Amino acid sequence: MDGSATTAIYEAFGFRVSSEFLMPELTMHEDRSYADIRIRQSDLSPLWREVDHSGKLVYAVEDRILFRVPDTAIFSIASGNTILVSPSDGMEEDKMRLYLLGTCMAIVLLQRKILPLHGSAIKLGDMAYAIVGESGAGKSTLASMLMRYGYPLVSDDLIAVSFETESGGARRGPEIIPSFPQQKLWSESLRRLEMKIGDYRPLFERENKYAVPIKDRFYGKRLPFGGVFELVKTEEGNVDVAALRGLEAVRALYRHTFRNFFVPMLGLQQWHLDVSVQLLQCIQVRQLRRPSNGDTIVQLAESIISIANRGNQDAARQSSSFS
Repeated sequence: MDGSATTAIYEAFGFRVSSEFLMPELTMHEDRSYADIRIRQSDLSPLWREVDHSGKLVYAVEDRILFRVPDTAIFSIASGNTILVSPSDGMEEDKMRLYLLGTCMAIVLLQRKILPLHGSAIKLGDMAYAIVGESGAGKSTLASMLMRYGYPLVSDDLIAVSFETESGGARRGPEIIPSFPQQKLWSESLRRLEMKIGDYRPLFERENKYAVPIKDRFYGKRLPFGGVFELVKTEEGNVDVAALRGLEAVRALYRHTFRNFFVPMLGLQQWHLDVSVQLLQCIQVRQLRRPSNGDTIVQLAESIISIANRGNQDAARQSSSFS
C-alpha cells in the first residue's frame, strides 16, 4: 500500500489532523503550518511483542493505548496528539480509516478530557442534541429523518462534548464539536428512507453499512449542547418519553460513552463521573422509548423537534432575562 505517500492536513472534531494516509472523508486544509493531531505509519510489531503476554487485543502502556485489529493494523494513541499505525499485509484501507476516525479518535478525545459519546448529534434551533442508543436502536435512521426535516447533522457515530475554559478561568457551558461531513447507514436504513443503495459505497469490503456524504446537510461549527435522547426499543405499543435523573442519567452517559472500557484503562473514572455530574447540571437526558414493531420514525422525529423547540425557547427566555 502507498497511502503514506502524501502527508495532508485535514479537519475533524475541531482539530487540524496531519495524516500520512489519505482521508477522503475529511475536509482538507491548504494551510499546512501546524497540526494538533498527527497520524503516522510506524512499525509497532516490536512494541506489541513486548507487551502482549496474555493474548489480549488492547493494552494500556504508560501514556498510550495500544490495540490490534486482526488482519488490519496495530494502533498506538499517545498524549492526545499522536496516532501511529502499523498496517497488516493486505489491509483494507477503508477498514483502517474506520478505526482511525472512530476508536482512535475517541481515545484522543478522552486523553484530551473531551467526552466522547456514541451516537448522532443534530442541530435543532441554536443547539445540538445527541441521539444515543444501543446498536440497532435506530439512532442513525432517526437522525436521517430529522435531516429530511431540514435539521443539519453535527456529528455521526462519535460525538465530542467539550467544556471550554475562558481566559479568566471560568467555564462556558458544554458544547458539541462537529465531526466531519459523512454519515454511516445500514442497508436496512437506506431502504427504509427510500435511498438507493447503489448510490453509496460500503464502508469496507463485505460490509453492510454505507458511507453517505452529507456536505450540504452538515453544520460545521460548535454549538451549545441542548440535551440527550436515549433511544430504547420496548415491547410496548406506543412512543413514550421519560426524563432520566440522578444516577440513572449518570449511568446513561457512561453507557453511551464511546468505547467506555477505555475510561478505566486511562484512569479517568473520577474525571468521567465529575464531568457527567457537571454536564447534567446543564442538560437533561431523556429516554425515548419506541416499540420494537411498527414504523414510528416520524412520531419519534416530531417528539424530538417538539422537545428541542421548548428547550430553545426556554434558553432564549433565560438569555433575555440576563441581558
